[in-house]
Amino acid sequence: MKAKKTVTNWDDVPLYIDLPLLATLWGFSVDCLKKKAQSGILPAAKMFGEWRISKEDAKAYFEKAYNETQEGIKKDGCNN
Repeated sequence: MKAKKTVTNWDDVPLYIDLPLLATLWGFSVDCLKKKAQSGILPAAKMFGEWRISKEDAKAYFEKAYNETQEGIKKDGCNN
């Protein structure tokens, strides 16, 4: 069995990411990401029988989610 390389730099992330790698990068479960992909929330597609997302779509999705979270914190007045 081939050992997976640990990714420590965004430049080392492949152009297309499978859900197990994305789960490792983001700290989410594969099941959570799969549900988001199946519902269309996460812009992923089935490729060769596995869910995959482009590196750029993953980055854009994460940044959007992060910014929305920060806006929610500001609206709640919790950013002391």
